[in-house]
Amino acid sequence: MSDPRIEQVILEIENPVFETTKQYLKEHSVEMNNHQPQIELIDKESFDEVDIVYVRIKDEPFFLTFHFSKAKFELLGVGTANGNQIYFSATSKTINFNDLSLMTKLKGLKGWSYDQLRPHGKKAYGFSRITY
Repeated sequence: MSDPRIEQVILEIENPVFETTKQYLKEHSVEMNNHQPQIELIDKESFDEVDIVYVRIKDEPFFLTFHFSKAKFELLGVGTANGNQIYFSATSKTINFNDLSLMTKLKGLKGWSYDQLRPHGKKAYGFSRITY
């Protein structure tokens, strides 16, 4: 089943309504994959009321961003985001993933607990980790 956000992104790229989209597409090209815009990420976790779809721009270190209402999947606006990334990671040999997560207000954390089996399922992790 198709994601309504992606359908709206495609429509906005093919027939821009927002001036921001028109301005960026006048100077830049969206990177395509199988005749579809290259969606790098649909961020549903970082904001309480907005989802953001990140579309890769060809040969550029930034993304075109499409901001959607979580409630209605309505396209609210278009912007850009830097393509650089930073990471935050914390580990513990005694505190599990859930308790480490509670020590920060960051959303969308990934990681594991010290006694959780590794992906291959043969050995458990010797420490917990949260990563943002």
